[in-house]
Amino acid sequence: MSLSEYIGKDHIRIFEEHLEQSELIRQLGDTLIQTGAVGTEYIEAVCVREQSYPTGLLTGEVNVAIPHADPLHVRKPTIAVGVARQGVRFRNMADPNHDLPVQVVFLLAPERGETQLIILEQVMNLIQDQANMRKIMDAQGTEEVWNVLAQLEQVEEKS
Repeated sequence: MSLSEYIGKDHIRIFEEHLEQSELIRQLGDTLIQTGAVGTEYIEAVCVREQSYPTGLLTGEVNVAIPHADPLHVRKPTIAVGVARQGVRFRNMADPNHDLPVQVVFLLAPERGETQLIILEQVMNLIQDQANMRKIMDAQGTEEVWNVLAQLEQVEEKS
């Protein structure tokens, strides 16, 4: 099971403009809604959950957020990836009283159970490698983001 099974090319967005957190989640969520992966209720649930349980992670040069919600309205497990060139404010998971600028957002729409844990583990492994996160951040288009993710998986399969 690999991330590319869950991240479709049509689920990758690059945001050049400044966005508020809820707008970024909604725009990423629209890509999941359009492909039938989730219902609109899921995106609303993600926004509500983010208020109580923030998902911003201080990971180094490229900070990350991993918003998600209960998989009740998930029709097909998937992940949307958003690159926020200007950064977007998320509350810090470790210290919810502080915001941090996030450059890469992984909007998870998991199914229950073991698959959810496997996806989360793979995303966590990816975000710990700041060199690869920088490649994603610097990508010139969604195709290039996809290629970075695909190369990472090829390396993992050879290991």
